[in-house]
Amino acid sequence: MISKKILLLITIVTILISCNKNDKNIKVEDTKIQKENIAYDKAKEVLYSLPSPIETAMIIENVNTKFNDEYLLPLEYINYYETSYSKATILGVYSADLSYISMFDQQQLAVKYLSNCKKIAESLGILEVISDSVIEDMSRSIKRKEEVLEIITNEYMKINSYLEDNNRQQLAALMVYGGWIEGLYISTKLVNNDVTKNPDLVQTIYDQKLSLEDLINLMNIFKNNETIKIYTQYLLELNEIYKNIKTPLTQSDFDIIQTKVSNIRTNIVKN
Repeated sequence: MISKKILLLITIVTILISCNKNDKNIKVEDTKIQKENIAYDKAKEVLYSLPSPIETAMIIENVNTKFNDEYLLPLEYINYYETSYSKATILGVYSADLSYISMFDQQQLAVKYLSNCKKIAESLGILEVISDSVIEDMSRSIKRKEEVLEIITNEYMKINSYLEDNNRQQLAALMVYGGWIEGLYISTKLVNNDVTKNPDLVQTIYDQKLSLEDLINLMNIFKNNETIKIYTQYLLELNEIYKNIKTPLTQSDFDIIQTKVSNIRTNIVKN
């Protein structure tokens, strides 16, 4: 039979070991929370450094180009996306399309694209961000481009902030990713395969190498996510292309960028 002293000693050691384990668990949990907070802060920092779809569209507005709805993601494509990751990405794509449409005073089409954004928001559980009154406001402002652009900007930022504030930074990152790719895709299309006609737009496309690095940094924060890992690889390949070219872009260099961006865009909209 075990003596009372030995039993007491075993009890004390067991308690100390248990406390030590609990202490370690607490430290591990604290470290995990700390890392998540650092990642969250870094994500916000990078997110705000990237151009929004509306900012990209405003750059396009300053270039002498004509509206072409062939560059847009068709409205019916909304039915193809089932996962939250693909929906968040396409929400970014449609947001960029929406901004581009409004820059060219295509407000009736803009209302349809905003309606698609609302449907995606509903499926992601963020319907309250885009209310029915927003679409009504756009319909009333159909001939006032500045008001429509302000509505789009506000809604985009509200969605982004909502996702961030509700610990859904991965979806926010994917939304930014989709919007960035679509904005760059439309920009390359507007060059019309001739770098001599729109040198300012071509230069803007080259300058996106800076925001591309920011976007890669953002995506790398969530590299454990398989979808984001695949998308990040696309960006790294595009970044390698940018590293090997100089400004002003030659037609050959531009063609390489355009082809790569088009391939990335195809991969994400058909995913």
